[in-house]
Amino acid sequence: MGIGHRLFPLLLILLAAAVQGKEKGPHRLRFRHDSGTFKVVQVADMHYADGRRTGCEDVLPSQVAGCTDLNTTAFLYRVFRDEDPDLVIFTGDNIYGADSTDAAKSMDAAIAPAIDMKLPWAAVMGNHDQEGTLSREGVMRHLVSMKNSLSRFNPDGIEIDGYGNYNLEVSGVEGTSLDEKSVLNLYFLDSGDYSTVPSIKGYGWIKASQQVWFQQTSSRLQRKYINENPKQKEPAPGLAFFHIPLPEFQTLCRSNINCIAMLVDLVTMHNGRPVVKESERVGQLVLPQTMRKR
Repeated sequence: MGIGHRLFPLLLILLAAAVQGKEKGPHRLRFRHDSGTFKVVQVADMHYADGRRTGCEDVLPSQVAGCTDLNTTAFLYRVFRDEDPDLVIFTGDNIYGADSTDAAKSMDAAIAPAIDMKLPWAAVMGNHDQEGTLSREGVMRHLVSMKNSLSRFNPDGIEIDGYGNYNLEVSGVEGTSLDEKSVLNLYFLDSGDYSTVPSIKGYGWIKASQQVWFQQTSSRLQRKYINENPKQKEPAPGLAFFHIPLPEFQTLCRSNINCIAMLVDLVTMHNGRPVVKESERVGQLVLPQTMRKR
C-alpha cells in the first residue's frame, strides 16, 4: 500500500513512557533502567526489491542516477544509530514482491540493518510482500525464522484469518515492583492484501476471527495486570500494529464489514491508546516522515 511504490513512507514512532520495570533471555522486552523508557522505531513501506539493481521512483530527475534500494538501507542504519531503539517494528510492504526476483533474499536485505545491529524486531505484512516468489504464508514463515525476529506466525491452538497475528509484552523496569508485569502490550495483526468480496473493492481488512482473538487476549492481559500483585487501578496501555488502515479513518465505515467494532475494541480495550498502521498519523505518539531514496 502507499502512493507510488518507491515513495517509501517511513513511520518513526518514538515511544517514551516513564513506566517503571527482570531480564530473562535475550529477547525479553522491558523498559530501560536508566531512563524508564521504551523506544520503538516503526518502519513502513520500504518496498525493497533487488538492492543495487532496483532503481528509485518518485525522485527528482537529478536524483535518479545512483539511487537504489541501498539508499533505504543506509537510511535505516542512520536512524537506528541515532535512535538506539529497544524494538524495531516493520509494518508491511517490507518488500515489493513484483519487483523482487527472490522474495526471501529481498526480505533478508530489507531487514538486514536491524539484524546487523542486533536489534530485536517484529513485523507484519502489507499488501505487496507476497507478490513475488513466496506466498503470503511463506513470507510470514520466513519473517518468523529470521535472526533476532520476535515475529510469530499465529497464536497456537486457534483458527484465525491471515498470518502474523500475535502479541508481545513489555515488562517494567528491572528491580521494581512491575518488573514481572507487562506494562505495555503490543498487538500485531494481518490486515490482508486485497478484498476477496466482489461487492467491496480495494484493500483487505481485519476479520472477525482476529477481532475475537484480540478481545480475548487483551482481556486476559488486562485482568492479569489489574488483579495480580502488585494490583493496578487502570489497564496497561496497548498499541496495535497493522498495515491497512481501518476504513473508519477514511469512510466512517460506509460498508458493513467487520471494522467499526474493531475500532471500538481498539479504543476501549486500551484506555484510548492509539492504533499504529501504515503511513498514518494517529495520536500524539506517531511522528510521520516521508522518505524518498537518496
